[in-house]
Amino acid sequence: RIERHVNLADSVIMALSNFARTPIPDARPFSIDELLREVLTDNPPGAEIQVDLSIPEGTPRVVADRDQLSIVLSNLVRNARDAMPNGGRLGIAATHEAGGSSLEIVVEDTGIGISRENLSRIMEPLFSTKARGLGLGLSIARAILDKNNGYLRVESELGRGSRFTMRVPTESSTRETSQ
Repeated sequence: RIERHVNLADSVIMALSNFARTPIPDARPFSIDELLREVLTDNPPGAEIQVDLSIPEGTPRVVADRDQLSIVLSNLVRNARDAMPNGGRLGIAATHEAGGSSLEIVVEDTGIGISRENLSRIMEPLFSTKARGLGLGLSIARAILDKNNGYLRVESELGRGSRFTMRVPTESSTRETSQ
């Protein structure tokens, strides 16, 4: 029992250490479509979860650290999967307004949802609603997006599911700022 708790404490310390030293992003243009497909392959939602992926043709490439964005998206997909233990629908959609300088990626589920009391705290370090959660996934995701000139927003309703919206700059936005 002591060994199990020491291992748990060690994993918390390691996760906090990694959180504290999130490296400076190596921002380069890449296809969000390819990344989303890789994330879904690496984090399969399960046979009981229907996945709807919507990335319109002509979606501009995003400019961010690809590996860091993979961490964010993987976390959101895993959280959605965990929120739907009996199955449901996982929707992932990318939208871009013509002439806009950013891409919005929405990850939504039909899971258990998040209570109003917890909604304001879920991105705080060490806050978790999961019995075995460390409470670092969403705080790391938010920190990564901040460093990549993006943001993360959440909406949720108990019994109906959650909707996480992230925004990241596109290739056109980096061209505009360098001119």
